[in-house]
Amino acid sequence: MTMRNMVVALTGALVVAACSGGGDAGNHEARPDDTTSVSADPELPDLTELLSTANAAECVWLSAAGTKALLEDSFIMAGDIPVAGPALTLPGVPMPVEPRIIAPEDEFGPFGVRLDFQGQWLGMTVTGMSYWFVPRSDWQYRQLHFAEPVKDVAAALGGAGFPVNADGSTRRITLEEGGAMYDYWGLVSNITREADETIFQCNEDGWD
Repeated sequence: MTMRNMVVALTGALVVAACSGGGDAGNHEARPDDTTSVSADPELPDLTELLSTANAAECVWLSAAGTKALLEDSFIMAGDIPVAGPALTLPGVPMPVEPRIIAPEDEFGPFGVRLDFQGQWLGMTVTGMSYWFVPRSDWQYRQLHFAEPVKDVAAALGGAGFPVNADGSTRRITLEEGGAMYDYWGLVSNITREADETIFQCNEDGWD
């Protein structure tokens, strides 16, 4: 299987998984969002040590501490299978957080690692974050989960410098590499409503 076909297969599997309710990763077109605008509870813990806007234009929303927690400390690999790590102490989160593993729907699907917690960031209520990946490949996604509706999350993220569309629809930003511009690879962002959460993701990816 060529790398291009592998990407197509993985993307297809991911959409199937998300639609079937087994996972919530992948690029989805934004759905109409009619939930009522709300603001984060001021009593919720502040997450500015866990999340960051320092490199918002490059879609980096994790601090160094957050990156280590989500990508290193939340799981260990047993062969090609991720196993949930011990409870984590996250910056700003008062209670330990138990990582949980979300199994793929089929042989091509990604594993998910989810950290559930609540806090406030950019005036929004954060409900968790997740990391999706296929072992022994470069395929991966990071997602940040909010309670507020799509339009509010998009406004807050856009105001902080993240490259998002106001309606949460997919936005593609071509990257420059080695002095050349590529029109099939770059940052891909979207914001979608899934069940009772709004999910933001922005990752390097390719497109046709």
